[in-house]
Amino acid sequence: MKSLNPTQHACLEAMGIDVWVPREETEQADNTVAVEAVAAVKAAESPSVTEIETKTETVTELLAEPKSDPEPDIPADWQGLQQAVSACQLCALHATRTQSIFGTGHPNASWLIIGDMPSEADDRLGDIFSDQSGELLTAMLKAIDLTRPQVYMANTLKCLPPNNRQPETNEADACYPYLLQQIKLIKPKLILVVGQSAAQRLLKTHSTIARLRQKVHTLEELNLPVVVTYHPAYLLNTPADKEKAWQDLLLAKRTMTASAVL
Repeated sequence: MKSLNPTQHACLEAMGIDVWVPREETEQADNTVAVEAVAAVKAAESPSVTEIETKTETVTELLAEPKSDPEPDIPADWQGLQQAVSACQLCALHATRTQSIFGTGHPNASWLIIGDMPSEADDRLGDIFSDQSGELLTAMLKAIDLTRPQVYMANTLKCLPPNNRQPETNEADACYPYLLQQIKLIKPKLILVVGQSAAQRLLKTHSTIARLRQKVHTLEELNLPVVVTYHPAYLLNTPADKEKAWQDLLLAKRTMTASAVL
């Protein structure tokens, strides 16, 4: 049957007569609608390329290794740095310390004395080298014409570990940025390190004090000369090595004199 034109369709509809369509055309139309419906459902169920890429990125991020916490901001001013050390909770030692020990002395000293960690007396009194070893250190400095107010004293560790144990690696690592910032602010001409543990942490080495003594090392981050000697607490128990410590002090003084000439 010849298909009707739009005008004919309109007339038949106005008379209430259904438009007759051949069966094949109806089936074809029905099939077309069905195919389109199935396609629409599949399209709705199937994610687009963009959605696949987005989901892939999300899964990749979830499977990726967790990022470590960013390093804390270290204050660039002296007062801010003191406050940061006092309030520091970067490791477990904050829970057992009596107080943190920042350091003491001339804030722009030419000599920086670096020890290992606070003693029990330091933790109790809030000062550094405040026990008998501190008295010996004062005498050692006096022997090379220095007084405590002329130098600055600090430790690689700012808090005393429980039972005076050696610090864990993460505890020492948490303190190092504070010490490094202290050195930057003081701008010393020479660093005298007392004790093997402090020397190993500062110079990032596993060498014994026997190998580190009687040499001028360099703090790489700031290109500063470093001389290593025994900790005064060790010398109190091993007085026979006081002569070796004296030789180390003389080396430090010669190094300071040479740098002053330069």
